[in-house]
Amino acid sequence: MSVGNYHKLKIWQISMPSNIAEGNVRDSRKEYLHFLSVALGSLAEVETQLQLSSRLGFVSLDEIEEMLELIQQLARMIRGLQRNIKSKIS
Repeated sequence: MSVGNYHKLKIWQISMPSNIAEGNVRDSRKEYLHFLSVALGSLAEVETQLQLSSRLGFVSLDEIEEMLELIQQLARMIRGLQRNIKSKIS
């Protein structure tokens, strides 16, 4: 994995949970939903970067499979939280 992609992964490890935490302390559930969406966007960015890294030959698919599965698990958890919050708004 290139140094640039490694650096982006490190930033993601900080920004994604930070967005969730920031949304959690906001004044409204709608704001929280917004920050959860931002966190999902961060996950999508990293997933895309990992897949591109594999397609371009920087890493093998085997090397990133575990990370891709973790990203999918995190995305499912965030979407579940979004559904729960949305049900409380309605």
